[in-house]
Amino acid sequence: MPQRDGTGPLGLGPKTGRGLGNCNCQLCNFNSPMGCLCCMNFDSPKNKLMALENEEKRLTELLEVVREEIKAIKSKAE
Repeated sequence: MPQRDGTGPLGLGPKTGRGLGNCNCQLCNFNSPMGCLCCMNFDSPKNKLMALENEEKRLTELLEVVREEIKAIKSKAE
């Protein structure tokens, strides 16, 4: 629920999302297309590990894009 107002992710009411709900882990401060991976139920530890490794790769690639943008902005400012 983006606004935490009980209307669900699209404003269609409760129980209309993916069932991820509130999570108290430290990883919930980012937007993952899959939601909070550490709190999702996986059918096996192997699948959870694979999902987390894929997310790590995606975030590493995103971090590199951010670093390149920072570098570009700093070079223009000098």
